[in-house]
Amino acid sequence: MTVESAADRLVLLEDFGVTASFGFGDVTGIFNAPHEMLEGGAVEIDGEAPTLLCRSADIASAGSGDSVTIEGATYEVYSVQPDGTGMTLLELRE
Repeated sequence: MTVESAADRLVLLEDFGVTASFGFGDVTGIFNAPHEMLEGGAVEIDGEAPTLLCRSADIASAGSGDSVTIEGATYEVYSVQPDGTGMTLLELRE
């Protein structure tokens, strides 16, 4: 059960979010692209693990394989993870 309303979640996103452009329109979400170093034995892989947190209702039609443009860069939606509170985390890849 969530405490905040959809309007409360929108205020949070508008204060801290960016505009993300999908084929179905623009939405506001919190974009995060932390640097990540993966180690696998003798091999190290250097990269990012970008995510976009949005209101679930705003991205109800988003799915794996969709394209999204954020701050001039285009990403592919890799995974859609609703959290049950009205928010959904999209894992992205370039």
